[in-house]
Amino acid sequence: MASPIWSYQIKLKHKKLKSDLSQRQKLVFNRKSTKWSKTPSDSFGAKNSKLKPRLLFAFLFLVLVTTNIRATDLAQVYSDAKAGDPVVGASRANFQAIRENVPQARSRILPSINAGASTQKSEIDFPGAIDSNPFSPNFGNPIPGENFNENGWNAQLRQSIIDVSSWASLRSSRSLVKAAEYELRQIEQELM
Repeated sequence: MASPIWSYQIKLKHKKLKSDLSQRQKLVFNRKSTKWSKTPSDSFGAKNSKLKPRLLFAFLFLVLVTTNIRATDLAQVYSDAKAGDPVVGASRANFQAIRENVPQARSRILPSINAGASTQKSEIDFPGAIDSNPFSPNFGNPIPGENFNENGWNAQLRQSIIDVSSWASLRSSRSLVKAAEYELRQIEQELM
């Protein structure tokens, strides 16, 4: 009979103790509590033949279920909790949204360049019109159509020399990012 790791079973041969205990009990010494206790002797014996297949089935079930369980350390558990916690995820998304304020505030300080180009092609036709100007070289002939192109381009560079509100907005957005980062770290610490 296999016994648990933490206990030893001792069969008593002394007649007086054997007579005090029933035939179906053994004396067990528990190392944790350092006490002697009585346990049934044939709990795994031939009389309980229905128990053996059940224990075998339970053992196989546990082995099959626990084969996919892997040992993880505390850092891995914390990392998984951080990745899957909805409160931390919401705080992380809030931090990333606030962090985008810094490039937007910086863009108000940087110069802006605008450029453009355009072209326009025009065709003018005079169907069925005859030149009636006597001084024209085409007098009496149909008036020919005209084609021409119009092209244009422009470029514009703007830079504000002093814009105090833009600089204040940049400093404010940097402070908001630090506050959001501290809030995110605090929420991550609450997971521990």
